[in-house]
Amino acid sequence: MRPEETKWGDHLVTFEHDHLEMAGFSAEHYPANVYNLVVDNIRLNEVLGNEEEAQRFGVDHLSKGP
Repeated sequence: MRPEETKWGDHLVTFEHDHLEMAGFSAEHYPANVYNLVVDNIRLNEVLGNEEEAQRFGVDHLSKGP
């Protein structure tokens, strides 16, 4: 990000790391795998938000508490 794009509120800290590195990915990861993981997680959250869809895809047990 450029400094002029981040002007909002008070400056707290400058963090010199890549967002993917912070999430546990490194330069050795193939970019398409990272993209697929993100898209899969988005779709799973969409499905879990709809009880009928969650049952249809067989993931309804993931959204239930202990």
